[in-house]
Amino acid sequence: MEIGELDTRIVFNRKVQEKDKNGELKKKLVPVFLCWAEIRKATAKEFKESEGRSTKITFAIREQQKNKVETNMVIAFNGGNFEVIETLPDYKNKEIFLIKGELFEW
Repeated sequence: MEIGELDTRIVFNRKVQEKDKNGELKKKLVPVFLCWAEIRKATAKEFKESEGRSTKITFAIREQQKNKVETNMVIAFNGGNFEVIETLPDYKNKEIFLIKGELFEW
């Protein structure tokens, strides 16, 4: 992969619950780190299976990041929030880390 293909900025967030001024617990996304990513297109098979309404995106990032990517994180991208549902590290070359995210309402 060429480094120039990592052309989209994404933000990894963690879900937390904080008390508001009334003492009620509210869900909140707290930024953990930013990085550059390549947004992979859905394959024809994935697109067909989702009947054209795909809510899943595959992000490709550099393997070496300041923070570890965990499956309880949320990726902010293009105005939407994508829960990390699956990761695929590059154990052989340690270059590209693939992350499958699914759009959800927050």
